[in-house]
Amino acid sequence: MLWGMSKMIMDELLPYAHERNMERIILMVVSSNVKAINFYKHCDFIPYGVAASAIKLRDVTYLDEVLMAHSLLPKERQ
Repeated sequence: MLWGMSKMIMDELLPYAHERNMERIILMVVSSNVKAINFYKHCDFIPYGVAASAIKLRDVTYLDEVLMAHSLLPKERQ
């Protein structure tokens, strides 16, 4: 499976966050963007909630967002 630029960015982001002693990276993804959700799961992000109707489009359509987190803590501290 090829993710191209997204994979390159993630390969830079995770070590960058580790070097700065960050504990967690949090992001939100539109729930209908299954490819992005699967990509983040592949990068060890875990879905932990849904923000219902988080985005309102001009046509008054509402979109949910999936909240995802990637822990940078050692396994014993998670």
